[in-house]
Amino acid sequence: MALPDQVTITGYPYEDGLPSRGPDGSGATPYRLGQYGELFTRPIVPWRHALADEGSYHEFSNATLDDSTTLAGHAAPVVADIDATFIKPLIFIGLLANTSNLKRLYLDWLEIEVETPGTNGTDQWWADQTDLISRYTSGGTALLVNNTNTGAASGLGTDVATFLGGPVLVPVETSSVRRLGFSKTRVTIEVARDKLTFQYGGENPSASHAGSPTGRSNVIRRPPVVITPGYTYMLGLAAASQSVASIYKVRGGCYYR
Repeated sequence: MALPDQVTITGYPYEDGLPSRGPDGSGATPYRLGQYGELFTRPIVPWRHALADEGSYHEFSNATLDDSTTLAGHAAPVVADIDATFIKPLIFIGLLANTSNLKRLYLDWLEIEVETPGTNGTDQWWADQTDLISRYTSGGTALLVNNTNTGAASGLGTDVATFLGGPVLVPVETSSVRRLGFSKTRVTIEVARDKLTFQYGGENPSASHAGSPTGRSNVIRRPPVVITPGYTYMLGLAAASQSVASIYKVRGGCYYR
């Protein structure tokens, strides 16, 4: 016989997809349960697999498989271009969805690999920030975005989100800007097969070694970054005195839910 203070929780199972998002701060919503009544989302698999299984996880990368024109950066991205003005991001990721949409874009990781280094630079810097998505002028190449669940629709079309890489040009910062961080990764110009891996919160990523004796792998810890509708995340690379564009390979992971 059940004791008076015992309560049996019931709900609806949502094994393979998200239920409708509930209102924020008010209103009752059903529990999200597994098919055996567990109050978890796929507790027997790693969390990225659970996100992929519900159709929320996406990978993005440059769309062309080649060694020469993979993804050209800015011709002369000097340090001032990613400093207070920040007008030359290499990566531009924005959420176009209407502000009434409660879904958000969560960055997981981003890897930038040097295919062909630029010339005349004397060091290498990175900096990143968030700002309004309306802060865009021109340039950039659309990155290829794919849902990693073969049974799920992409859900991240160009009407929902913008993923650009390359020589993106943006105007100066707005009052909504949040400068997240910066650092110098080399005291000399980058070399072929250098890899920068940006990890946005979470555990340390697995080691990803550079592809040549001279290339270096650098894992850069970033805070968790959440992009809300109407905002963008930008990351720029620069070098003092650089005058010829570098060529990059870009890949990364995110989830939209």
